Amino acid sequence: MAKIVFVDDEPDMLETLKNVFTELGHEVYTAEDGKVGLRLILDNEPDLAFVDVRLGGLKGMEVLRQAKAQKPHLKMIIFTGFNDVQIDEDAIK
Repeated sequence: MAKIVFVDDEPDMLETLKNVFTELGHEVYTAEDGKVGLRLILDNEPDLAFVDVRLGGLKGMEVLRQAKAQKPHLKMIIFTGFNDVQIDEDAIK
């Protein structure tokens, strides 16, 4: 199965995602802030990373930029609970 990293500042969400995806047979790593999330992405060679835009410390878009600079083929999904067109445009770039 896949290695997946989830980065979100909501511990309950991370716990739920980890439980669900682990039960499905995936190897799951979680982080509550961008700095730890970036380290997990760079150290664990995940197949996919889900990163919240609004994080403490290193913001989600910066995690995306740094991770893609070092691992350009990594598949990443950026998400947010907020409706912001600028975030959408930045993520696409």
